[in-house]
Order: sequence, then structure tokens, then C-alpha cells
Amino acid sequence: MAAQPLSPTKLAKQISEASPGESPIQTELSTSERVLRRVTDGIYREPWSALRELVSNAYDADATEVVIETDAPRFERIIIRDNGVGFTSDSLASMIKNIGGSTKRTISGATVGVTSANDPTLSPGGRRLIGKLGIGLFAVSQLTHEFQVITKRAGEKTRTVADVILFQYAENKKAKTNDETNFQTGSVRIWKTPARDRKSQGTEIILRNLLPKTRAELTSEKLWTMVSATVVPGDDDERETWQRPRYHIGRVNPANPSEYLETPEYPWNDEASPSDKFELLTQRMFARASEASGAKPSLENTFDNYLRFIWKLSLAAPLDYMHGHPFDLNSGSEPMLFKISNARDGSSEPIVLAGTETVREKFNLKSPERGTNSDFRVLVDGVLLKRPLKFRDLPTSDGAVNRPLLFIGHDRPDLSRYPETIRGGDLEFEAYLLWTPRVVPTEHNGVLLRINDASGTLFDPTFMDYRVSEQTRMRQVVAEIFITEGLDAALNLDRESFNVSHPHYQYIALWVHNAFKQFATRHKDLAKKVRTQERSSKSETERKHLARVAAEIVSEWSGGDEKPVPIEFTKKIEKSSKEKLAFSIDEVFKAYGQGERRSAKKDVEFKVDQEIMRSVAQVLLAAGVFEKMSHAKQQKLLADLAKVIFYGRGS
Repeated sequence: MAAQPLSPTKLAKQISEASPGESPIQTELSTSERVLRRVTDGIYREPWSALRELVSNAYDADATEVVIETDAPRFERIIIRDNGVGFTSDSLASMIKNIGGSTKRTISGATVGVTSANDPTLSPGGRRLIGKLGIGLFAVSQLTHEFQVITKRAGEKTRTVADVILFQYAENKKAKTNDETNFQTGSVRIWKTPARDRKSQGTEIILRNLLPKTRAELTSEKLWTMVSATVVPGDDDERETWQRPRYHIGRVNPANPSEYLETPEYPWNDEASPSDKFELLTQRMFARASEASGAKPSLENTFDNYLRFIWKLSLAAPLDYMHGHPFDLNSGSEPMLFKISNARDGSSEPIVLAGTETVREKFNLKSPERGTNSDFRVLVDGVLLKRPLKFRDLPTSDGAVNRPLLFIGHDRPDLSRYPETIRGGDLEFEAYLLWTPRVVPTEHNGVLLRINDASGTLFDPTFMDYRVSEQTRMRQVVAEIFITEGLDAALNLDRESFNVSHPHYQYIALWVHNAFKQFATRHKDLAKKVRTQERSSKSETERKHLARVAAEIVSEWSGGDEKPVPIEFTKKIEKSSKEKLAFSIDEVFKAYGQGERRSAKKDVEFKVDQEIMRSVAQVLLAAGVFEKMSHAKQQKLLADLAKVIFYGRGS
């Protein structure tokens, strides 16, 4: 039977009245041309991007757990299962008939059961909604054209099953509906099955017959082909350098899926618990930073595509950090803590915490806001995901500053200068910038924007187009901006980019640039102080050594009867005596260029050079060279010797 062009209201009524054993309801999927063009043109470039949307949907449905199962490394199918509130008849009909026209954050959202009755920006359970565009299920068109949705609401006696076939864009153009603004994008069969567990709830999505491109991506087909390729000696063909991944899920023989062509090398063993598996995944990555000096561990040179998929999904989802949120650090933390000023020409200030007080408590920070239910877990093939960012036990270096620096900021700007129609509402955010000598993995270098603690993007290494030449420092910073209000209006349809002309984005970019400038200034000052302290310490050691050498030489000349006479270099002319010899510092070091000294480094060097000339004067005195000389000649002799010894030093 051909699919019927039912309205959302009629379809919802049919779904609600359907019973197990009845013939399936057959209808078509439809969406607007605008959404169709953007979604089917390939905006979800990697599998993790599409599954990120399904995880976000589960979070918005108040799920506490999402389980993703694959048959890696074969990838015949993928199952995504959650324990959220499930689809109502109305919400399922709305999704089928208006993909890309989400009822989230609308007044009608509460009517179909996808938002809070009191606040359309919240889920039924009170979570701040991640999604609003309604294209989560359509995102799977990048992975497969066939999938099944099985959903159930708590208390219901049946499960609703929807079998979906998605059309490709060329087919869609031929299948335009009577509404000139919408297109038929697929067909769907819907039926009911009995459910004994009336209290259970949730949604299961089964992706079948994954597209060849999807399977090739997840199996790292291109990577293994290039790694195993034979390179002919003398071949001048320009080829990319493909490195064998350190850890991978193996490779099977396409003709015989039970046969491994590459034996798996997981970062964990089979006995590891779900949480330990992810901990080991991250440990192996961070451990690579200490393997060799200058090592640059990256996702690309450490993992195959599947393990990268796990890592990237863990970055995007609203999950807890491995070892705690950066705002929950206290005075005993490893990084030095600083507060970012919101003033355009402001400067950072050290953060002083009392006792066990945390950064969060000090500045009343809110991130992450998890609504009334903060429990949310995502498991992928038995691996419990966490956010793979660390703020302790970070890589070190031999540089002047070798302790990590953490800069904290928050802002709620007054945007009233923008007309209300274009400013997109109010804006509020919290942020941190973490400096560490080496960022691990290298893909974490940059700034990442999170809206309601989730992200559709990865780290931006340009720091939102920061134009100041700070290439080395830019490679050493990890930053996250937690948007607690606003910015989502600037999200493009692909959810992986922003409208950079939006006032919210523009303000945040300027704030990031200002924050980075404050960090760079503080880092330079700290490095300068460390180098000055090191030079001063070295200078003091050298001066003490010179004094000992001079004392030994004087003792030899005097037969052990005399101690070195103190030598002073002063600005004021003082008379010499048996107790001390005083010389003009300007005259003795005239050729040194002392008046041109500016840097702290030269100042420290000058103190050592004065000790050298004191020692020279003491030796000359002990040897009797000064005995019949006038004070003026003594001073001239020292000046001449200084000119020879320090030739070119002061210039």
C-alpha cells in the first residue's frame, strides 16, 4: 500500500489508536527544502557528529543513560538505546511530518510532551535543552538510509515501532508534496507491539545497512590501505605520510568477517570495567607525552577512526570530567589560578582561595547546569565516556614557567546598544583558559564553545580568529567557554558552526581575545620573574665564588697574614683608608656602557662584573701594585682593566 499524505494531527491520532496486531500505518516523512538541502548535502561529516545529535536528543528527553552498541570492527549496524521519556504519539507524528521544525523551545512543545509545561527552554524534567533544530534523527541520513525507532512512555502497555526509509536528495526532488515548501524525504511504517514492563520508558534506534562510506570511515579502511601500501623506492609521487595507529580495533577480511587481517590493540583488557576502559584510553594518550622530548601525541597518530569517534563523542556530550570540573579546583590544585578582567584593557589577578574554598564557590559559578537531574551516562560498546580533559598531572617542561596556569572568567554583558530584534536576547557565560607546556592531544589546543554544557564543534586553534602573533603560546592553551544564556541563536543549522556576525558571537570573540592577551601578559611577567630569580641566584653563587678565590690569592701574597681589603664602587666620591678602598662606579665602568643598561639581565650581569673588579683590585693591592699609586691612578688602572675585560659587554 502506498504511503498516505497524513497531516501531523491525523497521524498522531492513528498512532494513538493503533493496537498490536493491526496493519502498520504507512505514511511519508517530509521536511522543508531549506532543511533538506543543508542536511542531505553532507553537513555531518563524521559518524560521531550524527550520533552526537542522538545523544543530545536523549539528554533532552531526560534520559539518565544512553547505550550505543556496534558490532565493531564489522559495523553492520549501530543501536542507540536510552531510558528517556520516549515519544508521545504527537511528538512522533510531529517529527515524521516536520523534520527540522522542532517543537522544542516553543509553546507547543509542552503539548506534545517534549518540553516543560512551565518553561519551553527546559525538558519535561527541568534540564536546559541542548537541541532546538529538530534534525537529530535526520542526521542519521549520513550513516544509513534505513533505521527503526522503538519507543515507549512510562505506564503504556505497548511499544511504538517506526520503520523508516530515507530517500536521497535526487529522489526527494521528484517527490514534492502538495505543499510547495515541503518535500517527501522518505517513507515510514508504524505499528504497535505489546509491552509487559509497563513502568519502563525510553527509545531505541537501530541503524541498519550502514552506508559504504560510513563503514569505511568506522573501519579506518583508507588508513589501513595506506599503511599497508607498498612504496616503490625512488618513486617521486607525492604521498601523504600514514602512520600505523598505536591503538585500534583491528581489521577484518571483507570476504570473511570472522578473520582478522589486523589483530586489535585496545588500550584496555577485557576484564577492565566500563569506567576503567575510558580511564585507560586517556592514560595511554597522556602517557605518550613523556615518551620522548618534543613528542606531540595526537588523536591521529595514536588511535584509529573508531577510538577517535569515542573520544570526540565524549568531548561533545554533556558529561562529567574525568577527574572533576575545573571550577571545583581549590588552593591545593596544581595550576596557578588567576581571574580574568572583563575590562578591555584589564589585567589578570591572582586568585586567593581560603582553606578548601573552590573557584566555583569564590565566584559563584554555575557551570555545568544539569537541571533537576544531574545523572547522565553514555556508554559506547561497554566504555563509559567522560570528558577527556585533565587539570592535574599535566606535562611539564624545562621552560621558565613549568607549572600550569589556569585563568577563570565570567561575564554578563550589557548588550542594550543592539536593537532587541537582532541581539538575540541576553548573554551570559563562564570560561577558563588553561596553559600547559604541551597540550595533549594536540587537537585539544584552542577554544571550545559549549551551550548548555554540550558542543557541536571541536576546539578552534585560531581562538576565534585572534590576530596577534602568539603562535607558541596559542599552541599551549586549552580553553572552554560555557554559555549559560544566549548564543544558541547564532548556531547554524549544521550545529557545527556559528553565524560569526551575530552580536553574541562577536562579543565572545572579543572577550576571548582580551582574555588571551591577559594570559599572555601574565605568562611573560611570570617567565621574566623566574629568569630574573634564576640569574640573581646564579649571580650570588658567582660572587661568592669570586670572593673565595680573591681571598685565597690575597692570602698567598700576604703569607696568610692579611684578609682582602673591602672594595666599594660608589656614586659619591669617598676617601680610601686602610679599612677600605672606594672608587667611582661611573669612572671604573666608564667603557662598560653602564649608563645604557636597561634590562634585568644586564643588571644582574653588572653585579657579577663589579665583584670581578673588586677581586682584581684586592689582588692588585695585595701584590703591591697599588702601593705607590695615587688614588686617581689606581682608579684609572681599574678602568683600563675593566675596558679590556669587559670589551663589548655593555653595548
